[in-house]
Order: sequence, then structure tokens, then C-alpha cells
Amino acid sequence: MSKENSIDQLKFFLKEMFQFNANDLDFGIYRIYNLKRKEIENFIDGKDEQCLEPIINKTLELVSNIEKKVELTSLTAYLKKFNQESLVNDPAGNFEKIQQLIINFGENDQEKESLTSALTASTKEFSITDEIKDKIYNHILGYFEMYYSNGDFGYNNRSRNLYKVPYEADYDGNDTMFHWKHKGSLYIKTGNSFNAIKFKLKHFDKEFELRLETNEGSKDEEVARNNNKDTKLKHYKFNRFEEKDGITRIVFNLSDSSTSKADLFKSLFREVFNSKEKLDNYLFADDKPVFNDLNDDYDKVQDGSVKGIGALRVNRKTLLNKVNKNFERGSKIEIITANGQERFSDETLETIYNIDQKLNSFYIGNDSDYFIHEDLQEFLTQEKERYIKNHILSDLKSILDGKLDNTTIIIAKAFDLVSSRIIEFLSAIEEFQKKLFTMKKKVVESEYCLTIDHIDEKYYKEILENIAQLAEWDNLFGLKVKTLADLKAQPTLVLDTKFFKQKDGSNPFKDKILAEIENLDERTNGLLINSENYQALILLQEKYRGQAKCVYIDPPYNSKSSSIIYKNHFKHSSWATLMFNRLNIGKTLLSANGVHIVAIDENEQENLGLIINEVFPELEKTCISIIHNPGGIQGDNFSFNHEYAFFSYPKGGKRIGLEAREIESADVRPLRDVSKGDHLRIDAANCFYPIFVKDNKVIGFGDVSPDDYHPESANVIREDGIMEIYPIDAKGEERKWVFARQTVETIKDELAVKFNKKRKIWDIIRTKMMFNFKTVWEDKKYNANSYGSKILNNIIGENKFSFPKSLYTVKDSIRAGTYKGENGIVIDYFA
Repeated sequence: MSKENSIDQLKFFLKEMFQFNANDLDFGIYRIYNLKRKEIENFIDGKDEQCLEPIINKTLELVSNIEKKVELTSLTAYLKKFNQESLVNDPAGNFEKIQQLIINFGENDQEKESLTSALTASTKEFSITDEIKDKIYNHILGYFEMYYSNGDFGYNNRSRNLYKVPYEADYDGNDTMFHWKHKGSLYIKTGNSFNAIKFKLKHFDKEFELRLETNEGSKDEEVARNNNKDTKLKHYKFNRFEEKDGITRIVFNLSDSSTSKADLFKSLFREVFNSKEKLDNYLFADDKPVFNDLNDDYDKVQDGSVKGIGALRVNRKTLLNKVNKNFERGSKIEIITANGQERFSDETLETIYNIDQKLNSFYIGNDSDYFIHEDLQEFLTQEKERYIKNHILSDLKSILDGKLDNTTIIIAKAFDLVSSRIIEFLSAIEEFQKKLFTMKKKVVESEYCLTIDHIDEKYYKEILENIAQLAEWDNLFGLKVKTLADLKAQPTLVLDTKFFKQKDGSNPFKDKILAEIENLDERTNGLLINSENYQALILLQEKYRGQAKCVYIDPPYNSKSSSIIYKNHFKHSSWATLMFNRLNIGKTLLSANGVHIVAIDENEQENLGLIINEVFPELEKTCISIIHNPGGIQGDNFSFNHEYAFFSYPKGGKRIGLEAREIESADVRPLRDVSKGDHLRIDAANCFYPIFVKDNKVIGFGDVSPDDYHPESANVIREDGIMEIYPIDAKGEERKWVFARQTVETIKDELAVKFNKKRKIWDIIRTKMMFNFKTVWEDKKYNANSYGSKILNNIIGENKFSFPKSLYTVKDSIRAGTYKGENGIVIDYFA
């Protein structure tokens, strides 16, 4: 490989790594990239001393000088014995003098040979050849290729042997470590579509915007599409061109079929560019379109990505081969490469091709899920050191024998210095993105849902005049509200303040009714946040830190059908990173005595268990099985009829099912021993003692009564008002408590005072909490079809949700995780 090829290849890869291919998009993170673009581009292509090639050359010169000094170190130490160390300032001019001192006074042949070799090496001019530079370029390229792929940094398939057991990197003494490709990164799960994207065309002094405009019926379809649902109106129909604020808008509506790209390009050239050029030679070949239109299944998922993302794109060479069939030999179009970027020699084809790329991003959406490394500087520096050891200085025998050649040392040092400089650029951009993503976001809209009984009747007339609100009640509940009487008859009807917003965004109606509700926070019993969940968790941290008594989440799972889209086909790695990030920040909302519950199926159950071990090392973890489909879902070898839920809760003591135990306590019995047999006082002397009661509550226990003490009755009232209760039966027989004095205090919380109407005395009973959750839930109420799908279908219509849980699975999970007799906050951040 020539020097030009190796350096050009490195530069091309660096430009890809800094995402220069998206430089003409003018929104979001791309705008930020463009701000840094000139600085980075100058580093890659520039000629001043702070740029890539000059840095490499300067580094090689520096390293070469360092190596000369290394060679002179042993000579200097030797000549110092004779006060002749100044001779090394000009080893070539003093060659004979130094050589004679070595011959005359060297202790043995080995020392003489070593010193002579050092003297000879120090007098030679070290030559930095193109071959050495070539090796450095290739090492830099090979290194970054191992940790960069499609916009993300981390371990990829080229570095597969490094991420399997990277104990050098993070082993902390545990017996086992759970590691995956993108551990240490943030997984950014974003929407798949853009309602509008802006871009500039290189050869037109104009800015364009592709925009989706909501039309009748399309709003619900758009929501469905963003939730990966099958929709009818999933195509893009061209509506019009319009000029606004100097920007040419190309406006679309959702439809059941798309406007063909050929028709759109023709309209654009005719109406916007005022061109009379015939475009058929650029748009068709053998009477077939050369640009790919949307198919009906473009939004389906296959192998972890949307079909249409790949199906819409056209390779430059493929396009050129098709189009050139329409041109004579003398007018054939070519692909020109300049500054590492390709373009067509024909401006018309180049313009159409650029517009097509933007259309694809607009139609399908940007494949915008990506990773942000939490500490890219540390990660790449650590891996750089590993690369030097494993790939450049890989000959351990040469190192141990002291025979590692000088060229290898120079390449290693040059690689280290240049790679460090590139890492500085990369980590600065990555850190900026991380700060943007993790910073607390602004709430752009806040609305309330209130029942009518919370609103003063003086506002009822205004409510009845709101057509949108009345239409929603009719749509959701089949309820036609027309009069004041209708409104008053439905005190629990839910009003949504979003319907009362004015065109300027203000909502005076909402402000008025909220101002009249005292203690609004206390009376608000639910909060729904429409946001990417990581952002929402950051927003909730300040107010709800340590407040949640229970977290219940039902995250998306990977499945055999690949219906969940994850970046880069790293399905399990992406999923593990997604979950690790969210669990890690979600745990900050959990109270000290809180319970965290995660629903999962067999596809990620093992990975989730390991992730939970890392995120919640201080908690106990139990995985339960839930029979949710008694008939089973047929697999190749087994029918799967159960799913799982991981419960994480404080270690030691009773924590699971306290709410259910309070409600369903099943075993209430006297503390006085009433089992068969005599069980008298004389049978167990240490089981006869008073239990102290005040205000109908057990407050303590007395000492075992002396043998000669016999209370007058089962209840003895002391002067201080405290009642002493003894185990004496209806016949006056002195019996015994079930628990001896030395153990009774362990069950104090289970004891209660009950009045015996028949005997007219107070007695002690034990309310033993017998309701315990088992590790297999197999009641028919957990059937997801009967108590999930059918319930939802009856309420909101067929197939609005895929694979819903049984209502009772969710209900019992939350009951298992909440405190007895107390209200509390329950959070679901995968709602």
C-alpha cells in the first residue's frame, strides 16, 4: 500500500468517525457537529503543525531524537567513570576516542559488544522511511476500526476477543464479571421519524425543508406509527411547495399511498428550480424507476432494523450503471472524488441524488438510536494501551531477550502520541453530547386531567361550549354531554385541560380552575410524562428521589421475530445497555425500603438477572414464574407458557406482600394455648406471665409469674390504668401462652387485643400473616388473553396493544411490592 493510499484511507475513516457524511443536515446534533467540523476538518487535512500529517512527522522526529538519547544512556554512564562523559555530545567526532576507552577498559566481551553497538547506533542518522509512516497510519486506522462502528464507540465485532473477558480493564476481585459490548455507554433510544428536516443543496443558494403536515385522520395514524403499530395511512403524499422565512417547504400528508419520487422530482425542478429540463433520463432505466419508492412493508422490522432503511438507499455506482444506459458515449456521467468525498460529474444527477438521501431520512426516519460513551477518554486510552501491548509490542520473547528493534519502539511511541491527539477530539465531542443528553430537559407542555366534581359549577357553561372536549367524551365513553344536567350527572367524568388551550399556547381556563384547588400536589394522584424515559427519570430525580415505595416496569424484550429495533444489530448488547442505564438512574427514586419489579420473558431473563446483580448489589433478588398462557406458545422444542418477574427488595426481614397480608390475613388464633391436651400452667412454667395492654394495644410483657402467685382473673387492672392479661380459661383454669416469655417479644407486632363478648373479658390474639407470595403464580387470573387482551379490546377496540399483561399480574405484583396500610408512590418508567 502506498503512503498516499494509507494516509487517504485513514483520513477518510476519520471523517466518517466524525460523521461528516451528515454535515448538510441542519438541525439537532448535526448543527453541533457542523460547529466543530471546520476545526476537525483542518486537523485531518490541514498542513500547519497542529494537523494530522505534520503531527505524525513531528512526532517521528521527536521519537527519533529520544531514541538517540536512549542509545547514548549506557555510553554516558560508562564514560562517566573516566570523567569523559562530554564525549557523547559529538559521538561521531569522538568515535575513535570512545571506541579506544571501550576496548581498553571494558570489563568483558559482552559489555564491550553492547557499548560498541550503542556507539555505532548513535552515530547513524535514523531514517524515517515511508514504510514506517505507512505502518503508523495503518495501526491508527486498525485501532480506531476496532472500537468504532456506525457512529458509536465501544467493542465491535473486530474487537470481539477483547470484550469477552476484559479483566485488565475492570476486574474488581469478584468471582465473575458480567460484561457486554457496550457496557459503560448510554443507550439513546429515539423516535424513528422526523416531522420536518432542513437541508441545503450544494449548488443552490436555498434552504429546503421536508415537512409532514397533519391532516384529518393522520394524527392518530402518526401516533400509531411511532409506536410500531400497523397503520393504513403510513405513506407520504405530496401536498404543495411553499415559501416561509426564506425556506422552501416541501409539504406532505400521511396517506394510503405515496407520491412517487419521479413525480416529486419533476414537480420540484419545474416549480421550484424553474427548469424545463427533461428528467426521464435521470429517473428511469429500462422503463423502471432508478430511485426506490416506499413499499407497503417498508416499516416492517427484519433482523433488528426497519426494512425500508436499506431498501430505499441507492448506491452511487449502482445508480450510475443504470442511468448511463440513457446517455451516449461522449456524454456519460462519472463519479468524481475530491477531498475524500464523491460526487457525480453531472449537476442534475448530483442534485437529485442529494434530495433522494434527504427524502429517505424523512420517510423512514433517521436510524437514530445510538450510544454515548460515559467516559470515552478513559475507555479509548485504556484500549489504546492494550492495542500497543497486543498488536505493536506483541513479540514477548524479543522484549524479554532485549532484542526489540528500534523501529518497533518508534512506531509504538508515534502511534501513542497521534492516537492520543485524535482521542482528545473525539472525547470532547462525546462529552458534549453526553452533557446535552443527561442535562435536565425543559417541560414544554403541562396539562391536567380532573374529574368534574373538582371544578366549580360556574365553569360548566364554558366546558359545554368546548366541542373538542365533548367529542372526546363521546369517542371514549359513548357519552353525549349537552346540558348542565348531563354534566352534573357525571361527577367522575374526566376533563382534559389540553382541549382549552388557546392558539397562542396560553390556557387561562386551566389557570383559573387550578388556582381554586387547595393543596394541588396532595390531591394529584397520578402523573403521566410523555418523554424518552431516561430524560423523564432525570427530571423526576429532584422531587421524587427516594420516594417510590414500588417500581414496576415492563420493558420491551428482544424476541425471535426481531420486532424490537436495536442499533447495529447488537441486540442483546443494546438491550443490556438500555436496561442498565435506566435501572441505574431509576434506582435513585426507590425508597430505602422499596421494592423494584421487572417483568421479562425467556429471551432476556438471564441477562436481566445479571444486570440486576450489578445495579442492586445491596438488595435480595428473587425471580418468579407466572403462568400467563396455559396453552403455551409453540417453540421448536417446548411450548412456552410462562414469563418471569424479578423482585429486588431489602435483605433481611419481611418485605414482600405486606399489603396483601394486611388484607388477606388468614390465620387468627388465641395466643392462649387451646390445643388438645391439658397444656396447663404447670406444664410450662415459663409460659405463664402477664401481657401489658393500654388503649387496646399490647405495650409489653411482664416477668414469668412466681409459682405462688395466682391472679384473680384473666384481666387485672392496675392503678396506672395498664391492664395485665393472663392465660386463664373460662373455667378459671390457669393455662399457658403458646410462646414462652423469652421468645414472645419476637412476635409482638403480630399480637392484638380482642374483647371476648361471651366471657366479657379482653383476650390476646395472634394475627399470623399467612398470605405469602409463591415463586410460581399459576392462578387462571394471570391468563394474559382472558384478563389482558380481552379486557382491553372490550374497552378500546381490537389489537391496540400487543401482548398486554393480565390485569391481575400487574395488580398482584404491585400489591407484593407495597407497604401495608399506607399510600405511596408507584413508578413505571416503561409505561
